[in-house]
Amino acid sequence: MSSGAIVIELKSDLRREQRDVEAAMPRYLADAATQGEVDRAVVGLVTDGATFQAYMLRGGVLKRVARYETQVEAPERLLAWLEPLIAAQPDIVPDPTIVTLAFGRQSLASGRARLAARCNLKATCANNSLLVGWISVHRRFATVCR
Repeated sequence: MSSGAIVIELKSDLRREQRDVEAAMPRYLADAATQGEVDRAVVGLVTDGATFQAYMLRGGVLKRVARYETQVEAPERLLAWLEPLIAAQPDIVPDPTIVTLAFGRQSLASGRARLAARCNLKATCANNSLLVGWISVHRRFATVCR
């Protein structure tokens, strides 16, 4: 992620301000994407200190790619969750819990990969009617092509 940009928005209470985030973050991300490098990856990070949420734009639509609830008794977990986003050279200790937080299902890396895979599959479905027919037979994947 070091070749991209991070837009950070601080809130006092995400439970009350979630709508504000969803209204403003697309503009912030679109603006950051036009600064500097062409096709730079931009991630929006919003937090109230208790909850961290990461967003990206895909096709002009805001997508939440990851969410983390802070655990006061385990601050190293937050650092591990943020590490792939903020570190140019990740220095993650190969502990199973840390690796899961950095690369597991709820991680930023996993969320970004799922979003990219969904977008790629949708584009493939739109361009290949045979594939659309095959996928629609399988309920698990049918919703991706709509």
